[in-house]
Amino acid sequence: MLTLDTTTALLLGQSVYSLKADVGADDANKTFARNWDIAQGGLAKRFRLAPWHFFYNTLEFRRACSSVHRFVDDYIRHRNLERDVDGWKAPGSDSFVDQLAQESDSLTSLRYQLINILLAGRDTTACCLSWTFRLLVRHDAVMQRLREEIRSAMGDKAHPTREDIRRMPYLAMVIKESMAIDLLQGL
Repeated sequence: MLTLDTTTALLLGQSVYSLKADVGADDANKTFARNWDIAQGGLAKRFRLAPWHFFYNTLEFRRACSSVHRFVDDYIRHRNLERDVDGWKAPGSDSFVDQLAQESDSLTSLRYQLINILLAGRDTTACCLSWTFRLLVRHDAVMQRLREEIRSAMGDKAHPTREDIRRMPYLAMVIKESMAIDLLQGL
């Protein structure tokens, strides 16, 4: 769930706060997080069935997919995209989503692109975090140095800003190194 929160925050500009599912998260976010997991599990089952994927088509799976589509469609609708000669544009914005919208043929195409990026972002974030934590618990000196850097950069704040993260070069190096080691594990 942490990875879904991180990916939605980076891609959509706001987290779905799935980790707060029972504490202060709105119903739409809770529903999205729950249905995202159901849809992703169903897609994994369909992938394993390969040419017979159409045999897995439960009512729960179809409802979850429809719910995820509606959530992303609502997000797109709230961006107030307008169609012009160059494609879809949001007035006064040049975010990643807006650039993606410009290259999309339709809002449905944009929806599918956003869902694919959410899926990829969630999985890669999960792998990165898993390997980083695995390595940190095995290397106490690295863990200590990282804790010191985070305390120094964050002070008493509960949540880091982008500027706080920029002041943590050792954190960036730890994450990059863990991703490099993860890549080497497959060889």
